[in-house]
Amino acid sequence: QTPLQKRLFHSPQELNHGLLAMCKCMEKAMKRPCVIRMVTLCVLTVSDLDFFFSILFLVNLTHHFHDQVYYTCGPFVIGAGILTYLTGIIIFGPRQKAKVMGKVMKLMQTNPREFQSDLYREKSPDEYITAQEAAQQGQRLPKVALTLESPVHPSNPRGRPQFRKIGQLDKSNKDHRELFRKGLSAWGLGYMWEAADLQNSWNCTSPVHGLPMVRLARFGFMVQPSPVDLGGLLNANALYSFATGGFQLFLGCMLLNDYGYTLETMIPLVVSSVALVLCLANVIWDFAALLMKMDAEQRLAEAIILKNDAAKAREHDGYRQDMETKTEAIKQKYPRTGQMSPAQELALDDEMRGVNDQFSDRVHRMNERYGDLLEREMNAWRENLERERRLMRDGRVPTDSNDRTNHNTEAINNRDAVEKQEAQINAAFRNALSELNPANMSAEEFAAKMEQIKNDRDAKLKAFDDMRTALLA
Repeated sequence: QTPLQKRLFHSPQELNHGLLAMCKCMEKAMKRPCVIRMVTLCVLTVSDLDFFFSILFLVNLTHHFHDQVYYTCGPFVIGAGILTYLTGIIIFGPRQKAKVMGKVMKLMQTNPREFQSDLYREKSPDEYITAQEAAQQGQRLPKVALTLESPVHPSNPRGRPQFRKIGQLDKSNKDHRELFRKGLSAWGLGYMWEAADLQNSWNCTSPVHGLPMVRLARFGFMVQPSPVDLGGLLNANALYSFATGGFQLFLGCMLLNDYGYTLETMIPLVVSSVALVLCLANVIWDFAALLMKMDAEQRLAEAIILKNDAAKAREHDGYRQDMETKTEAIKQKYPRTGQMSPAQELALDDEMRGVNDQFSDRVHRMNERYGDLLEREMNAWRENLERERRLMRDGRVPTDSNDRTNHNTEAINNRDAVEKQEAQINAAFRNALSELNPANMSAEEFAAKMEQIKNDRDAKLKAFDDMRTALLA
């Protein structure tokens, strides 16, 4: 191949890496408030223009109503598309949000192992305690496996008046859906809801996201609309493009071919083309799922930061109290202000500076520790989220344990190697015994051969014990 061909023809792996890098860049860009603002204004402007220029296009078609059969059918087809769009955003779009709860409940029945809580242990069928409490009590209790008969929230065990089973919740009730989501988060399984919500985000929209001018009044003034709202706007735009855009582009091209370039034809055609490009970009790069993931990350980060801030405040107060105690003890060692010599003042200043430096270092390390904790929890959430998304997409639990080396797999491999060597030594001992023919030997020769075979095996086993100690120590 020539150098030009080598540059033009890449392997599938290089193409895949390029697409992954593009998706990561897109995800980073979409997290910037200015990008969300720009995309929102672009979608609002193009979507509303597309709707109103569709009406202009219908008027233009009526001027050629009897010229061709497709001009005769055009207004009816586009009108039916607009009616389909309104039906989607008013009736079916809002109903789609209720399906997240159903998906999670179905997974709860088909993949029960995925709904084992790491935060709680089952002390009895009617009693749950946290994993930390079980460890403090020295009890090895099984993880709580959530089913439709389990309580919605771990703080509402059976027997209390406010107890409600998961299976008793109404999927069509918004309050029940929110209760179920919060309950899963309390059990430590909130990522299951987020994964189902991300998968469902392709199909969610509402009237406020789809009605022309209403959505502009609702979101046009916002500096940074929420990712959920932007996803709804993109989905509404996609619905309108699919409902009317394709046939409108076809009729627009026919008008250009039959009657030439006119303003009444070109403007709706260009706007519809731009709206279709936005729709295809939304489908290709999965903006809706990306925006829902951003929203879920933001909620999780806020919850973790709120919890960490409370712990940091308590720890910070302890450090400050210790600093004030040490400061007061140092002051007691020296005379009062105005009675100290210059050397004593310098010594006092040095000790006070040491206490302040210790306090500052403690606070700095505390902030680093909680920042690292936030990063680890967010990374663990992302890994769980991706795992559950693959579970719902492929219908199986993805495992990467075979490709990852850890201490447990190393110990298992060492044990297997030891057992294999021991089996080979014993097999060689048995083969040597089976080859002996006592009928052709005297008693002394047979005893000597047996002793030699036994000593050879014992010597090998002694060397083998050293290897066992080195591998399994």
